[in-house]
Amino acid sequence: MSEISLSRLRISVDAYVKARWMTGASTNELSAMGILTIDNGGLLLNSLILCKQEVSTASINLDVEWWADKLAALSEDLHVEPWQTQLWFHTHPAGCKGPSAIDEATMAEDFGQWDFATMLILPKGGDFYCRTDCRVHIGGAVATTQVRQTIELDTSHIGDLCAGSPRIWQAELDELVTERPIIAPRSERSEWWDRLYLPDANNNRWVTEAVRRQETAPQQYPPMPAWAKSRGVTSPAADNPALYDACWYGYCEDCWAYGLDPTEQSSVNDVLIQGMDDVPPLKCY
Repeated sequence: MSEISLSRLRISVDAYVKARWMTGASTNELSAMGILTIDNGGLLLNSLILCKQEVSTASINLDVEWWADKLAALSEDLHVEPWQTQLWFHTHPAGCKGPSAIDEATMAEDFGQWDFATMLILPKGGDFYCRTDCRVHIGGAVATTQVRQTIELDTSHIGDLCAGSPRIWQAELDELVTERPIIAPRSERSEWWDRLYLPDANNNRWVTEAVRRQETAPQQYPPMPAWAKSRGVTSPAADNPALYDACWYGYCEDCWAYGLDPTEQSSVNDVLIQGMDDVPPLKCY
């Protein structure tokens, strides 16, 4: 059995240009699955297949039934094996350089059962982030290891790139992608929105919301960095730990709604600026 190196991912010209095109094709995140082959002792990304999906600036909901049908067609028509489709590519239009907490959850929940899966991210105007997660079976246990990879453009593999490719890709996007508004009108926002921006530290609903989020999906939220406390992200919380959690969770979701990284201190001002024209001055940042 031959061995391969995971230290780098080589990308065909077609896949590289399409990835760059996708970062400018929408202000929302876009997702595609990659077709991999083993070439010269490593992995080669031959092409990207745009998926049927509903997207926003910070989230992607894939149509899993559509993708299952697509996998069946790839297997039958092109003899593509399942392992060859274990690359998930998506864009970060706001420029976040690495995976978000939601990205990590997607890798664990949707790809965690595979022996390996590769995550490839491209922020608009930035550089690729690439990582392969591998599951190693040791006795009756399973260990997971992550391998960061460098990217190399392989000009010997042109793929299907042609002068008409952008027009073809745009037609695919129009057919397969449903784009949600960046921010819902105030009348459609959740009650949580108003509780976050019109906080009342004595209102028990804050505590109720924090407890609910802790019980349902606390792993979605990254740990609060030290600067967040000093910048007052949790100022409405006073000395109540549950309210600290509620404020931080809400702040994280606002950042993700605008494609920002909540752990980056620079995101604070960006959240204040975007889409807040009809919301009173914030009290929690």
